[in-house]
Amino acid sequence: MPTEKQVKKFCSVVMTQLPDLSTDVMQHWINNPRKLAMFLAGLNPLPPVGANIIDCDADPFIPDGWSVEEYQKGGQILWNPDDFELWLSPDQQGDKYIEGNKLRDELMNQPVVNANVLDYLLANPHLIPEAWKGKAVFFWGTIFRSPRGDAYVRYLFWRDGRWDWRAGWLDSDWGARGPTLVVRK
Repeated sequence: MPTEKQVKKFCSVVMTQLPDLSTDVMQHWINNPRKLAMFLAGLNPLPPVGANIIDCDADPFIPDGWSVEEYQKGGQILWNPDDFELWLSPDQQGDKYIEGNKLRDELMNQPVVNANVLDYLLANPHLIPEAWKGKAVFFWGTIFRSPRGDAYVRYLFWRDGRWDWRAGWLDSDWGARGPTLVVRK
């Protein structure tokens, strides 16, 4: 519990950060403290205790002998599956296939996520949506080079009763079972 001195200091700091308020605005907040609380909560909501925060600026896991060709940092992500979607190129839909390098070009304007999300989900498999089973979910925000020099993107998939990862070669074709995880717009 904060001390009275801490509360006064905190209130002082908050007041110095507020823009000049008219007496009418101040009185409105005095008369409507619940609305003030809702307003303040919306300014910079804190994640709930126990929230699943993924550091998408941290160095990614790199498989032995591999290197990172491209890495798109993504800040701190609060994992909520509703904030993400599985995206398919029009050339991946139905019975169509698209070569990985062409798909990479198409994804330039998509809000892809990096492999740190994949690794977080592997460490916390209870957070992975059931609907992803039967798919290879790709994390195009990190592109790797194999020891032979080939470009790959890691993906998450369900196999033998558990979640695991593999990597898709960019010279191969991607179909409807290989969606990309993107931030929902």
